[in-house]
Amino acid sequence: KQPELAQSLDLQMLDAVNACQSALEEGGNEALAQLAQAMNKAADCFFQWGLVSESLQQHMQQLLKSGALAVKPTGSGGGGYVVSLWEGPLPEMDFAVIKI
Repeated sequence: KQPELAQSLDLQMLDAVNACQSALEEGGNEALAQLAQAMNKAADCFFQWGLVSESLQQHMQQLLKSGALAVKPTGSGGGGYVVSLWEGPLPEMDFAVIKI
């Protein structure tokens, strides 16, 4: 086990969460870019924690290649869902998408 790495990742995730909250609350011209950056930072924490399977990583990459600004795993584990951030309309996908 690596307690220093775990603590560092926890702090990175906290920073990402705070940045997401700030972008959503403040709004403005840069809010979308700030939110995307924060979501991608959070996604990197999930990856470094070892919580992103190969199939989930492939799915996330497919969303990014299709134009998503950011993607991040979410849910209670065991598969969960992926939240993706888009600037415009979603392109046609060959998998189920829940639009909110």
